Amino acid sequence: MRYPGGKGQAGVYQLIINMMPPHEVYIETHLGGGNILERKKPAASSIGIDADEAVCAIWRARAMTSTTIVHGDAAAFLRGYTFTGRELVYCDPPYVMSTRKSGPRYRHEYSDSDHRDLVSLLLTIGSRVMLSGYRCPLYDKLLAGWQRVDFPVMTRGHSWAIESLWLNFEPGARLHDFRYLGVDFRQRERLKRKRLRWRARLESLPESERLMLLDELVRIARNDDDVPDRGSPFPPAPLAVSGDAAGERYPIVASGDGPWAAAGIAESVEGGRKCF
Repeated sequence: MRYPGGKGQAGVYQLIINMMPPHEVYIETHLGGGNILERKKPAASSIGIDADEAVCAIWRARAMTSTTIVHGDAAAFLRGYTFTGRELVYCDPPYVMSTRKSGPRYRHEYSDSDHRDLVSLLLTIGSRVMLSGYRCPLYDKLLAGWQRVDFPVMTRGHSWAIESLWLNFEPGARLHDFRYLGVDFRQRERLKRKRLRWRARLESLPESERLMLLDELVRIARNDDDVPDRGSPFPPAPLAVSGDAAGERYPIVASGDGPWAAAGIAESVEGGRKCF
């Protein structure tokens, strides 16, 4: 859905999704066109919130699996929600009015006071939070302790602007969705081709060899030394009693964090502050 300030622009939604850590519950406030919700890998449960009933009606008609659409005020919802730490909240409120080249565009606009209340609330949330917008004195002051990623966007007036993404966490190598990994289209396509080549190679191997390689990848992710008496990270499979019998298969969960570079973001230090 096309929507003012939407994040469906090529290179924009990929960068935002590349910043998202693993999560069980995804909450997207100020849903609008929902460009991130509809493009990211679904969480076990997703919640979209918008104050515009017309927007909510469109999203309810899509009947997305495991997704709840809430018509109401984003701050009121977040204030009443019980966070467990397994959530990721992505907020994309109307741009602060002083940062716009045009006037009001939404049926439910935000005043500076509304922005101040929302950000003050986000600072108290006991879970991962991401916030989109343009830099302004209000955000710079309130979000001084958060990570900030700046990136170019094409405006509705067909001119370039710098938008920002604030995060209350340090991104790592573990992502919720790896499909958009890469800093630009060329790198994303190269990594996609690499992933497909490796998938084809792995699928051509016997199952025991695939599991051996997966076992080794888990060890690398855990930074384990190759010491035999540590044993495998997988539970022991039952012994086969005949040539036709097969043991159970077990899920594999890799862990471990990595640097910004794993997410395809160049990092430098300027004046004691990280710049991207």
